Amino acid sequence: ARGGAPNIIMGMGASRATPTGDAGDSPFEQAARAVAQAKRVCFFTGAGISVDSGIPDFRSPGGLWTKFNPMVYCNYDVFLKTPSKFWQMVTHLYVSTHETLGGAEDELLRGNLRRPKPNPGHCAIADLEKMKKVAVVTQNIDGLHQEAGSTKVIELHGSEASCTCTRCGAKVPREAVLEDMVSRGVFAATREGKG
Repeated sequence: ARGGAPNIIMGMGASRATPTGDAGDSPFEQAARAVAQAKRVCFFTGAGISVDSGIPDFRSPGGLWTKFNPMVYCNYDVFLKTPSKFWQMVTHLYVSTHETLGGAEDELLRGNLRRPKPNPGHCAIADLEKMKKVAVVTQNIDGLHQEAGSTKVIELHGSEASCTCTRCGAKVPREAVLEDMVSRGVFAATREGKG
């Protein structure tokens, strides 16, 4: 960086800055020093940051991708031809998050799903933004960075806050989508092994 403190990009323990310190410092200590010395910081986040908020992991054993092949269930061309595949995966994710957060079956059937909340990782990034220039680039669609207070967030895969019709472009809020899923008995069918 020109004239002083470096700019750094953080992600999964990586740093482009070379912080000064003891050679025996842990990666965490090195990263903390790099962040403290930087003028600007960009965090890249993915599913891992939201696991402590109750959202199941995608890639670990038993994760979403072991049940739903993303090349099928998240493929846009497949979605246009067979949107039910995508919605089957979304339903599973909503149910599993609800259950992880201690939600009851009757809440699920009414569409009163438990919602994840920002965890200390989201909050630490938001708190850091109060002290220096911070940006977040995330693969997550959960909105937890914004809920924690981060204001400069780029959502690479969009947001689950709303759905957009592929035909007319109309935007529908998440709550309306959930109401529709409940009225069509989607969660009930999942509980009965039909979904």
